[in-house]
Amino acid sequence: MEKNQNQLKPHIIIIAPPFQGHLNPSIQLTLNLASKSFTVTFVNTDWTHHQITKARKHLKPENNDHLFSGSGLDIRYRTISDGFPLSFDRSLNREQYMEGRIHVFPTYVDEFVGQLMGSGSDPPPTCLVADTFYTWGSTIARKYALVHVSFWTQPALVLTLYYHLDLLKKKGHYGANRKLVSSNEIAERIKFFMSGERSHELRNAVEEVRKKVENALSSNGSSKKNFDKFVEDLKAKIESNKN
Repeated sequence: MEKNQNQLKPHIIIIAPPFQGHLNPSIQLTLNLASKSFTVTFVNTDWTHHQITKARKHLKPENNDHLFSGSGLDIRYRTISDGFPLSFDRSLNREQYMEGRIHVFPTYVDEFVGQLMGSGSDPPPTCLVADTFYTWGSTIARKYALVHVSFWTQPALVLTLYYHLDLLKKKGHYGANRKLVSSNEIAERIKFFMSGERSHELRNAVEEVRKKVENALSSNGSSKKNFDKFVEDLKAKIESNKN
């Protein structure tokens, strides 16, 4: 009976990006989805796991199994290769590393998903979540008949900049012809906004934004409502994909 009920649970595979600014949102998404009765398989790279383990070496072994130890949630933690050995210096060989992430890493993800799909996992995987920069996410999801979710892990401001890149180019704010902004120019601009004629206007705007953020993050705010709506839509999509 318990197994039959488990078969009905959505099982999401989350492929975590190897950069802290992208990894942390993936961790939070994992915890939030698992708290909504999803089974989540969180996939880290061997290298990222190695770095995290080194940073957490002060913890007792029983508290350092993985990122979600002790959560009490149905989260399965797995690691896979990113295509490079642990000894490979990813900082000094950034270009080679980025090429590997684009052309090699997807092969390891594909292999992992295929093995998980054929392992008799209970419940079986039904959805693949990958960072938006992982453009291969939809291809792998389609191959295994999984629902695909493209997860934007950066701030909304960054998404807006990317989305309006054509407008930035049109207005001359982007391209090789643009000069670098000096530290003096930045300091002068900050001084102008903080103590100049528009300082009062800026402070009021910041205060208004702060209040909106606090309201959005409140127990009944728009952030929670939007996430709850996302969860319901995702469950419906997964259910529809089974048929």
